[in-house]
Amino acid sequence: MPSDHWNHHAQQWQHVAPPLRPSAEDIELMTVRVAALDSVTTSVLLGVTPEIAGMHWPRGTRLLAVDRCMGMIQGVWPCGGVPDRHAVCGDWLALPITEGSADLIVGDGCFTLLPYPDGLALAYASAARALRPGGAFMMRYFCRPESAEPLDAVFADLEAGRVGNFHVLKWRMAMALHGDASSGVSVGAVWEALNAAVSDRDAFAKDLGWPRAAIDTIDVYRGVDTRYYFPTLDEIREVTSQHFEELSVDTPSYELGERCPIVCYRRRA
Repeated sequence: MPSDHWNHHAQQWQHVAPPLRPSAEDIELMTVRVAALDSVTTSVLLGVTPEIAGMHWPRGTRLLAVDRCMGMIQGVWPCGGVPDRHAVCGDWLALPITEGSADLIVGDGCFTLLPYPDGLALAYASAARALRPGGAFMMRYFCRPESAEPLDAVFADLEAGRVGNFHVLKWRMAMALHGDASSGVSVGAVWEALNAAVSDRDAFAKDLGWPRAAIDTIDVYRGVDTRYYFPTLDEIREVTSQHFEELSVDTPSYELGERCPIVCYRRRA
């Protein structure tokens, strides 16, 4: 994915809200799952999600965040200068840590960036190499529903006041425009669909009571051919089973939470 796409994301990060970012409920669920693990002395965060970096970690945890975009590290990472909390530029498909040294790898929606199934398979293989035998892997996924939702249905719910915030709308639009698991969706197509439906953003924001700055976050998609991938949970399971045993699935209660499951795994021996 082009680095300037994520540099732009870093610049507007303060305007991004759940479900695109973890909610307090997500962090509570993750904290409970981490606390139940045998050991998380060496943990790896995929990306620099501030909510995960700053959650309550077991005493003695060393956390290394790995992100390919220096703009995200410089603009979003919240733990600069904090002992045992470090962020480095690196590739999730070749994690920059000693093989078998991590107790836990965790991420938030980050595999949405990887082509299905090959990119996803490479990422799980990389995580499995980095984890010790029996180590844990935890991810909050973004999954499209088993039954495709038409774009017209999304806009009908919007018109009826059944969409809670702009980020819910953006994700529902992206999933409605999604092809099959391997096709994904061009983020530029999401911008085009909104631009075609909304001619006056000020009036749109006023009518819905949404911050104009939140609506304008979609402009990082304009003219961008980067693709996002939202496999269903069952499609994800087809890839994870080679390296991981599924331990738990937590479904948050917030709007669109059924499409944002938090799944915890154990690395197969």
